[in-house]
Parts: sequence; C-alpha cells; structure tokens
Amino acid sequence: MSMDGTKNAQVARLQRHLRFYRNLTMLLGLIVVVLAATLILGRGQRFARAIRIDKDLICFVKDEKIAERVHERILSEAKGDLPGEAALEEQWEDASWPVDDNEVFSIDQALEALRPRVNVVVEVAIIEVDGARGVVMPSESLAKDVLEALKASYVGKDDTIVEQQVFLEDVKISCGQARVPDIVTEIGQAVKRLGKTKREAQTYKVKAGEFAEKIAGDHGMTVPQLWELNPDLRGTTIHPGDVVKVSTPTAGITVKTIKEITREIELEIEVLRVKSDSVPKGETLIATEGTPPIKLQRVWQTYHNDKMVEEEIQSGQIIEPGTARKVLVGTREKPAAGAGSSD
Repeated sequence: MSMDGTKNAQVARLQRHLRFYRNLTMLLGLIVVVLAATLILGRGQRFARAIRIDKDLICFVKDEKIAERVHERILSEAKGDLPGEAALEEQWEDASWPVDDNEVFSIDQALEALRPRVNVVVEVAIIEVDGARGVVMPSESLAKDVLEALKASYVGKDDTIVEQQVFLEDVKISCGQARVPDIVTEIGQAVKRLGKTKREAQTYKVKAGEFAEKIAGDHGMTVPQLWELNPDLRGTTIHPGDVVKVSTPTAGITVKTIKEITREIELEIEVLRVKSDSVPKGETLIATEGTPPIKLQRVWQTYHNDKMVEEEIQSGQIIEPGTARKVLVGTREKPAAGAGSSD
C-alpha cells in the first residue's frame, strides 16, 4: 500500500472513532437528562398509607406503623373488657399510596372516619334454643351461669325440688362471633330474655321483587303468621313500598320444675242421724255440729316456668280424726188439727 493510502485509512479510522464517541456522549447526556427528570418528579410525589374498608378508600395516615395503631385502637375500644378475640366484620387493607392533594390524617382523625364504617365482632358463647340464637354471652362459663340462674329463678327459698330441673327445648352452648352491641354481659338481663318467648311486631317496607313467602321467611315467620298480623292484606297482591307488620321471634326457654308440697285439707264431716221423739216428725235438729277430719297430703306439682300444669297426690294420712255431726230426726207425731184436750 502507498503512503497516501495508509494516511487515508488512518483518517477514516479516526473519523469512525470520533463518531462513536460523539454518539456515546449524546446517549450519556440523554440518560443524565432522563435520570434528572425522574429525580425531580419523584421528589415532588408524596406517598402515605391508604386505609381501605371493603375496597373503599377511607383515609390516609402517615405510615404502616400508624395504620397498625389505628387498627388496634378500633378493636380495643370496641372490645373493652370482653375476653374473646376481636376482629373486624369488614375487610381491612392498608398499603402505600400516592397522596396527591389528599390530607394525611392523625390517629384521632382516622378513628373518627373509620368508626361509622366498621363493625367489631368478638368471639363469644351463644346460648341456642332449638337451633336458634337465643342470648350471646362473653364466655362459656358465664353462659352456663345464666342457665343455672334461669332454673334457680323458678325455685323459692322454701321449695322442695323432687327431680332435677330440665329444659323442654333443645338448649346448648356453642362458640361463635357476634357484634359487640349484641353481647349481653349481665346475668339478670340474659335470664329475663330467655325466660319467655315473644314476638315483637315492627313495620317493614316491601322492596321490589319481594312476596309474602320471602318476607315471612326473612323474618322467621310462617305465611299464616304474616297474615295474622296483616289481615287486610290476605288475598291481595303485595307491592313495593307497602308497609307490613312483621315480627322476629325471640328464643325463650321453658324450665320444667317438679316441687313437693305438703298441705292440710279438711274432709267432709261425718253425719250421724239419730231418731228422736223429742222432735216433731219430718223435722231435724242438729244436736252437735261436729268437727271435720284433717288430712295431711304430700303432693307433686309440675311447673312450666312459673305456671303449674299438673298436680299429683303422692300420699295422705289423717292427722285429726274429727267428730261426727249429730242430727236428731223427728219421730213425734203432730197433734191432729182442731183437736183439743178433754175436761
């Protein structure tokens, strides 16, 4: 190769190198610009902890630790002194989220926003009556105390109980969850609720697509019971917007108690009839009144709650024999009318 050819090759190689470095410099500059823009924009974007209930965004708090404290406070405030574990009935979510122009709440502000949106449920003991929820108690031991107190409420201080008291319904205690306002913490209040079965009528506004069978079923009633409360609607079509009376049954327990009593009863006085010519014929005269025999009875009385439904006499014996009533029966003939004594 000639000297001129060698120089041309070197020049071409140098030009290629220059183009490569120039392009590399431009690429690096573009990368720097993009990174700078990202940093600038990122520095302007704020993030906080979004709290969502059943997918609905409720509020923002500063960070995950604050969100946990809000969650714990909601549960602890509602639970109070109840022993069971507490949880939210709704789905709770908290995650990092762009704040944009939204306010970041303090703990107290977040609690105020969340309380109307959530329900706290607690592990409880449920007294069931024939499969229906009767009374909800904080613990199994308290539920057992309620059932014993219910039995004791039908026994007086001086009563003699013959057999162990029993429930006429199928009564059992099961574990479950309940909202805090539905939990009964006082034994006396629980006993009062379980002591009788009642239906409290209330009004209900009919919704679209509802009919008599559905309305009755949703409120624990039969269709005849629905018609009994709403006699004017029998045989008519129920329309959306109509107001009907419904009632929800309150489970009650019937306590069977057999008590033994002893009582004194007066028997009939024996009557002793004696003929007497001192009394005109056809007339009678009580000579002595007499006294009734006294009998001591041992009786078993069966009660359903406070109503006596059966009585059975077990034994009896005379403790005072009494005296007979003596009745004089006249035998003396009456003198004939107009007859007088002779001189």
